[in-house]
Amino acid sequence: MRIAGLLEHALRDIDTLEEYYSEQYESTVRHVKKEREKYKYGLAIYKYLCGRLHEEEKPHCMSKLEEQFIAEEVEIIEDKQDKKNVQYKLRSPEKYEKYELDPIIADRKVVSLLEQSEILNDSVLIMLQIKYENIISEIYKELLKAFPDAYLKEKSIAYSKLMSLNSDIGEIKNAFIESEIDEFMRRPLKEWYEVFEQKHKLHFEFGDEFDQFKEIYYRRNIVVHNKGIANSSYIEGVSERFKCDIGTRLSPTESYLNNAFDSTRIVLVETFLGITKLAVDVENVINKLFLIGYDYMQKEKWIVSKYIFRALDRFKGQSEADKWCNTVNFYVSCKNLEGIDSIRKEAENMDTSLMKPRLAIAKPALLNDNGMVSSILEKIIGSDISVNEIKTWPLLLQYRESEDYKDFIYKHSDLFEIESCSTDDIACLSEQKV
Repeated sequence: MRIAGLLEHALRDIDTLEEYYSEQYESTVRHVKKEREKYKYGLAIYKYLCGRLHEEEKPHCMSKLEEQFIAEEVEIIEDKQDKKNVQYKLRSPEKYEKYELDPIIADRKVVSLLEQSEILNDSVLIMLQIKYENIISEIYKELLKAFPDAYLKEKSIAYSKLMSLNSDIGEIKNAFIESEIDEFMRRPLKEWYEVFEQKHKLHFEFGDEFDQFKEIYYRRNIVVHNKGIANSSYIEGVSERFKCDIGTRLSPTESYLNNAFDSTRIVLVETFLGITKLAVDVENVINKLFLIGYDYMQKEKWIVSKYIFRALDRFKGQSEADKWCNTVNFYVSCKNLEGIDSIRKEAENMDTSLMKPRLAIAKPALLNDNGMVSSILEKIIGSDISVNEIKTWPLLLQYRESEDYKDFIYKHSDLFEIESCSTDDIACLSEQKV
């Protein structure tokens, strides 16, 4: 079976969803901030009335500005006969014509606005898990087609279903496969991987990330089925560090979702790594993973790139240059994720004396020896390294923030003024959805 294309498609799907979420979240925040402005004075009145209900002289939920508005702009008319009916009037109503001052309407509108981010977060969490499940079902489908005897030998199909099909054997096979996929996807999460392991003696090196992912998976379930409130299924499904009291509300936040995207990527990468034993395109998988990991470095998704470049060490038969690149990219990811001290000793012990300058530049770049980086670049710019690579290579991230880099650009301004793009990165528009 071939899996390289499926791997690339899987991670691209997650990337697209994350880009969508980022854009929609920013748009929602801007919208809420803008719209909430027109309800701020009506909400202040609502909070004042709420304080009256609870017999609070100074309602604890009011801000200083809200207290000031009530004190200076609102005249309270006391009615000793009807204490529940609070009458009031604005001292300067003409100043507030563009605002909604009805306290009940203002409160409802503000609550509705604040819920928009929650709705977006819930829906994206659900979509993230749908994307993941789609990939698992695609993997399972490929396994069914590649190893039908292992999965379908003892399977049967209802006579009524068989009679609804035509006599085409391909359609009958597809019916078996679709039925088996449907049954498989209804099983609990952990059983999916147990099936892969038992049928093919596969091994998945899941660590703490799988515990994190299980929490995401089961949180999705309670968002869909229990309004985001932890139930016994959630408690039983997650690991010990995520246990909480039944009834606890678990709403996904922006930070939570950003972590969820990375966790899902890592679990998908490990899923594909686990099934490479069955793949006929392993070399292509290695190449795809390298490019994907490099892309995540450029996007500064260091958690994912760290995982990928560490994982690439599992593959045998790679050239020394490829192994070196994997190691350097792993160190770059660690450095940006955990700080330079996390890789300082390893970088200092690198022997680059016999390496070409393009490879040897890794040591000074990792150690932030920016003067040495400039010195090496002087020797290879325009021959063994392009200006575009200097501008984008994640290894040179800290170098590009230095004064040495500014001096280097000034010295080679004629080259840096020219932009370039490789046609290797261009996909024909006829092959894209535009």
